[in-house]
Amino acid sequence: MADYNEIIRSLKAAASGVADMAKDIAATASDKAKEVAGDAGEMARAVARMAKLKVDIAAEKANAKDAYAEVGRIFFDATDKKNVPEQYIRAFDNVLLANAAIERMEAELNELRASMNEAGEPVDASFEDVVDEAERAGAGDEDESITVEITVEEDKPEEGDTRE
Repeated sequence: MADYNEIIRSLKAAASGVADMAKDIAATASDKAKEVAGDAGEMARAVARMAKLKVDIAAEKANAKDAYAEVGRIFFDATDKKNVPEQYIRAFDNVLLANAAIERMEAELNELRASMNEAGEPVDASFEDVVDEAERAGAGDEDESITVEITVEEDKPEEGDTRE
């Protein structure tokens, strides 16, 4: 029976050693999990800060672009158009061409507005209003009606096809 008691003591010692190892592993895993969670929290804060910085940078770039445009407008307005510095000639030409195109399009728009209103007062007309008016005007014409015929062809089953 001495061998049996020795085996039991040996098993208890082994079990105790295994339990201690399991506790150590659990403690190490717990420490690692806390470390990872802390790192994940810091990473989340860092990612959020990066996103905010990107938005802030985009906003500042937009502010800078507006400021550059304002500087350009002031310079353009203050400069004698007959004596433009050489490095600005192309930019000035582009601005002058764009302004001329805008004036032409605005004149055409005003002409179209005037033609839409017989009283001569400019009127804004939406696309939907124009289409609705054309449909109402065309509703009384029975002679010019359009007839649409739809034909549906059925597929004939192939040989050996059991569908019907």
